[in-house]
Amino acid sequence: MNAIDSMFKNPFVAGETSLSGEDCPAIYRPYGMERWILNCTVLGGGRINSGVEMFTVSEGDFLLFPPGVRHDYGKSPCHACWRHLWAYFDPETQWLPLMKWPQAAGGVLMLSIADKNLLGGIRGALKKVVSSYNSHLSRRLSLCRNYLEECLLLIDSATPGGGAQSDPRIRRALDMMDKELGGSLDVAAIAKACGMSKSRFAHLFKQDMGTSPMRYLQARRIEEAGKLLISRNATVGEVAFSSGFGDQMYFSKVFKKITGRTPREFKAGG
Repeated sequence: MNAIDSMFKNPFVAGETSLSGEDCPAIYRPYGMERWILNCTVLGGGRINSGVEMFTVSEGDFLLFPPGVRHDYGKSPCHACWRHLWAYFDPETQWLPLMKWPQAAGGVLMLSIADKNLLGGIRGALKKVVSSYNSHLSRRLSLCRNYLEECLLLIDSATPGGGAQSDPRIRRALDMMDKELGGSLDVAAIAKACGMSKSRFAHLFKQDMGTSPMRYLQARRIEEAGKLLISRNATVGEVAFSSGFGDQMYFSKVFKKITGRTPREFKAGG
């Protein structure tokens, strides 16, 4: 990771980037990033990918770069500039159905919003994400995530589910995970309950939900742990065990990686 990307060590980052001029820099990350990036073109146009997978974006276009998908983009040569708002994040599990957008090329997902009023509302929500991130408010990251959820909900209101339908076997798996968050579930057991091989289930889950089964399950357990930390007078160890983590130190490590705070910091801050 180079110096420019050092900010992405944080679990949530947001900003606004403006590229102009003939020699403006382009982004190339061949192995993508650890988390998702949402990109909204505000002015001008951008070039996404190179060669046969190249496509362009302009005002009203939204992009999602899933984890691990190559980043290869810059200002479109057909435009004088490319100004875009963006957010780098781990999605809440309930956001994943909102992020099942059509694939444009190279694993990059894309949706276009034609309705000017709706587009204004989505941009407004994303601008609030950026302004909250750059503020000194004590709950700025919570505000960021609330505004980002608003943004995703507004986009989904125009194209519900991105036109994609969940496989019933994946819905069964999601129900199973929700009911047994505190248990010792593994991919093999879930796949067997859904009538699939482990490899087929993992592939279909990733295709349908945009993340791996265990990463999804881990995120759901951390969400529930956060609720328990705030609502109950329980120790970190008790919450770890109730959330399906047998090891408190591992739980604390995963919790901080996903939320940006230790369990104790989260409990104190609410």
